Amino acid sequence: MIIINSDRKVKVDAFKEFCRATYLHVTSIHWIELTPSSHAVLGHSAELIEEIGNRGLHNFTESGLEANNKFLRQYRINKARKTNQYDNLSDCINRLWDKSDPIILMKNMERLSCKHCKKAGHTILSCDELKAVMYGCNSEYEYLISILTDE
Repeated sequence: MIIINSDRKVKVDAFKEFCRATYLHVTSIHWIELTPSSHAVLGHSAELIEEIGNRGLHNFTESGLEANNKFLRQYRINKARKTNQYDNLSDCINRLWDKSDPIILMKNMERLSCKHCKKAGHTILSCDELKAVMYGCNSEYEYLISILTDE
């Protein structure tokens, strides 16, 4: 997932080999049944990466849409009119539109603080210091990062 969710250039041949080896390893264990989504990732992600110019699939993820579901739920329950569905959804869309404004985004970024390193401007999910601690001694992680190029 590190490689697939990246927007960096990928060494496709090395990634194909990694996916193939992982696929063969997983399918060799008789009690593991490969799900369709796992098959799609292991069997077809390298082909898709190759088709879009050897870049990770960062722009194709649904994480942004899924993250908005939490805000949309909060807006519908707590901050939107409940007179009718049109008013309710209009209020929600207006709040989402306001939230995407670059000035408001920058103000919100200033208020963020990391619970790990205590610095402002990011959260624990994007803390480089924490990632270094978590993945620094993991040779498998280092191998996966080596599949990405610096271009």
